[in-house]
Amino acid sequence: VILGKELCVEEFSNYRALGRAYLRASGQTVAVGIVTRLVH
Repeated sequence: VILGKELCVEEFSNYRALGRAYLRASGQTVAVGIVTRLVH
């Protein structure tokens, strides 16, 4: 996923609260998941 803005996330194994991702568009959830790896 490539985002147009910065987003604060962490790997799920390190910080559960920041390791979950919910993507919404036009008021609808379009994707959910967990962060397994960060690519810098």
